Amino acid sequence: MAIAPPGQAQSHSIYSWRDHGNRVGIWRLFELFDALGLPVEAQMNTAVYEQCPDIPARLRQRGTRSWATASPTPRSMAPSMRPPSAR
Repeated sequence: MAIAPPGQAQSHSIYSWRDHGNRVGIWRLFELFDALGLPVEAQMNTAVYEQCPDIPARLRQRGTRSWATASPTPRSMAPSMRPPSAR
């Protein structure tokens, strides 16, 4: 699923909007899940392990089951949902 039209996918505003989830949003969710005692599962792109290693570390600390996809566009996605460059 695309979050921006192809011509805008690399803009600063789109990058910062997406990056906000890794810098701020996920930590707020961790606080909420911990406060409510909610177990969660996580699926993430392997790039998160390289670019935001604190996130997988926190998931492991919580005992969260997680699995990673090997590419930005999971192969399990229906072809119609993949970006045009991946079809």
